[in-house]
Amino acid sequence: MQYRNLFFILILFLGISMSHAQVDPAINGWAPELEAITEEQQATLNDIYRYMIAGNFALAESELAKLYKEVPQVLPQWVALLTEQQQYEKIRKLVDEGIVSSTHSSAVIASTLDSGPLPQLHFEQLQATIPLQDHWLVPLPRVKLRLNGYDFYFVLDTGASQSLVTDKVVKKLKLDIASQQQVEIDTATANTVKADLVRLPTFQLGPVKAQDQLALVVDHTELEQRFLGINWYQLDGIIGWPIIKALDLTLDFDKQIAEIKKPAVQQEKTGNLVWLFDDPMVITKTNNTNQLWFLDTGAMESQITSDYLSAEQYQSITWKERKFNGLGGKGAVEKTAKFGPISINFPSITQHFKKLTVRADHQDCSHSRCDGRLGVDTADSLRMHINFHAASFDIRHKH
Repeated sequence: MQYRNLFFILILFLGISMSHAQVDPAINGWAPELEAITEEQQATLNDIYRYMIAGNFALAESELAKLYKEVPQVLPQWVALLTEQQQYEKIRKLVDEGIVSSTHSSAVIASTLDSGPLPQLHFEQLQATIPLQDHWLVPLPRVKLRLNGYDFYFVLDTGASQSLVTDKVVKKLKLDIASQQQVEIDTATANTVKADLVRLPTFQLGPVKAQDQLALVVDHTELEQRFLGINWYQLDGIIGWPIIKALDLTLDFDKQIAEIKKPAVQQEKTGNLVWLFDDPMVITKTNNTNQLWFLDTGAMESQITSDYLSAEQYQSITWKERKFNGLGGKGAVEKTAKFGPISINFPSITQHFKKLTVRADHQDCSHSRCDGRLGVDTADSLRMHINFHAASFDIRHKH
């Protein structure tokens, strides 16, 4: 379960569809190269990634179950897919068989949901608009939510595979811990922290009523931004991918509003927004080359990975040490560099960056070899459209 950067806060942890020609599922370079695996087994894994890109999760899961018998290294992908598809009974069976640890994050979630109600999202209207609570230093998509009569601030973060709240929220609302065991969370700084699970009270997010949503509990100091003892940016939690993926969402950073619609039923799933195990990914094309980007609306700045660079480029750039702040790893030091210019082509516009940060030892994508991450700077004063049901992501000009 991976959680990504919120600018200073490295958290824990779509629109015009592209054509079949633009999104080529025959690209093998996105699947990880596993150790002690035959060419035939690697080819099978590559096929599974093609199924994922095409949105055929049922076939991908079936093939992963078969491949696991020969290649146990694919267990993380298999469990991540079962979790995304809410196949908790299968996860519990894997725990009973000793294949998955009972302390695994997905196992804890499966066990918790077995003893209580399943999370529900209900559209009370077809669409609605809510304001974004912007801050001149942190232009993240922050919204105000009301829980049990109290107002709290949450960031809409596609990079979080689960929603989360701080311990202060739990204390104020007197929420009971829902899980018997803590969840282990991999963070953006490569450290692991443990967190409890709670069920959030019913809340309204635009036209959507959210009930019994699970959230991880983190220490409030991990999200606070303090200067001279003052917490200058209120952040009480994160609305993660499990909720965002159910929305037709436009983040208008010009008007500072979020437009939320009920997604239309789509028959055709091939587009430029895909899901690869625990990451929402955007596919772009530059000079006839497909690129894979982790979509992270909880990150202020876009970055590239070492996979974006050629071996010659990697050797020629100047590396420096930079300190990162993040959940479970504040003060972590990494080797970074600047590289550019870089252009990223979206269906409606092309965004140009003079330089983007490269993090040598950090991988934004858990189970795929991606070229980088897309932060909210890709839509500075523009409109970001996310619709996973239509497999669609776009950056559009303001109205």
